[in-house]
Amino acid sequence: CIRPPSSTPCPRAGQLTGKDVRFYLLGAGLSKDQAVRVWEQLDENGNGKVSYGEFSNWASDRLADVA
Repeated sequence: CIRPPSSTPCPRAGQLTGKDVRFYLLGAGLSKDQAVRVWEQLDENGNGKVSYGEFSNWASDRLADVA
């Protein structure tokens, strides 16, 4: 769940859905195809949600490429 800090707590705390992530990525300027590809990389187990562990694995791989 991606919400401003002052809003009500997210009912799925600790997880993001594909809708959450695509909404964010589209707002950040990615195309729909790019957002879908990022989602496919993030959702390692294919359950339609991204846990902190999945996000951490994805981010670690990407940051290693940058560093």
